[in-house]
Amino acid sequence: MGHEMASRAAEAPTSGWDRRRVETTARILDAAERIASEDGVEGLTMQRLGAELGYRAGALYRYFPSKDALLAALLVRIVREVGAMVRDAITEAEGIATRARRPLSAHARQLLPLVLTARGYLALADARPAQMALLVRALAAPRPVIDDASAAALANETLLLLRDASAMFRAARDAGALDAGDDVQRVALLWTSLHGVVGNRKLARFAIAGLTPAALLSELLRTLLVGWGAPRADVDDCFDRAQRAAARTEG
Repeated sequence: MGHEMASRAAEAPTSGWDRRRVETTARILDAAERIASEDGVEGLTMQRLGAELGYRAGALYRYFPSKDALLAALLVRIVREVGAMVRDAITEAEGIATRARRPLSAHARQLLPLVLTARGYLALADARPAQMALLVRALAAPRPVIDDASAAALANETLLLLRDASAMFRAARDAGALDAGDDVQRVALLWTSLHGVVGNRKLARFAIAGLTPAALLSELLRTLLVGWGAPRADVDDCFDRAQRAAARTEG
């Protein structure tokens, strides 16, 4: 945690020039996301990006020395959003447990953050489709999307995310809500499975109830958690509470 806080503090702007640089960097990344969303990674070039922003392409290299560095920065931003979503899910689970008129079982209290995290991931994919499409491609493409040098910062952010996510699995395992197993491996299996759901959204066009992203997510997570030893009744209870909490928020 100390390393993460130090990393974030180091990135905080300390002067007017720093703030302008941060704002410009954000504008560049926003424009890069739009282009990647419209035309894919192949359509994202420094020349196209410069034209979009009204800059000469050479000016962009003061912020990103290469296209790989630009893509790495986009992926870092996505992974940080996923990390924030995980922390929000943990906080939300604590709030649901505190306000609940019908107390959660000890197992359900540890499983609820996992259910909320998976649901939050799908919601993030709905809200940020271009970002998530890039992340799906980065994880699924047979060839690396960015070079090793540019991937260093991304690797660091991914490790922080894995740490936070695996802590939820460890807490559930320690409470007896899940059987013994490798927490990091379970995170990886859940994450890649969620990408499968996100990446197959076109199935929804067939209007088959069981093929909607929400239905696939529900069946996927139930299958994984019960397979890892979670009591089915507790998993169902978590889904019910998550659904009711979402309905209250939307209402």
